[in-house]
Amino acid sequence: MSICVICDKEISEARLKIFPKTNICGRKCGEEIEQKHEVLQKEIDRAYAASFQDLWHKQDNVSYQFGLDKLKNKELIYKLVEKKNTCIVAHFKYKENKISKISYITEFKKFTWWIKETLEKYGGKLIDTPLKYTTCQKCGNLSVVIWSPKFNNYFIGCTQYYKGCKWLKSIWIMPNN
Repeated sequence: MSICVICDKEISEARLKIFPKTNICGRKCGEEIEQKHEVLQKEIDRAYAASFQDLWHKQDNVSYQFGLDKLKNKELIYKLVEKKNTCIVAHFKYKENKISKISYITEFKKFTWWIKETLEKYGGKLIDTPLKYTTCQKCGNLSVVIWSPKFNNYFIGCTQYYKGCKWLKSIWIMPNN
């Protein structure tokens, strides 16, 4: 006998035969989980935005202490950091089958083009075409655009980076300070 984690009612044997590992009794409870997930995701997004603003203001104080407030590209870095998760979010959507591989590659290309245009406005440049790097040059898996806070720049890396494939490529040059 299994009990639903949402409504505490017994899960029918027929449902358990179809979905042996289920812990919800039916569609209604499943929809409730989905609604709770959407609300939670909105709260996470709001909290992330608020914490990002706090971190940015702390960074302003640190920049002032170390004389980094005179950097010409501070505004550029802020613009680039604002969208740092664009490609990662698209990759998660692809992994969850919400978008196709072609849609992911399209998002990847749009994002890399946005980075190029943004950098060029401030004097940076693109040294190689990102179209060659939609897949990992080492293992063949999809690539993702990653923001590096250490270098204040974007890199293209393998989506399997944390599983052992250490391929990275830097094709954007930041403007001189």
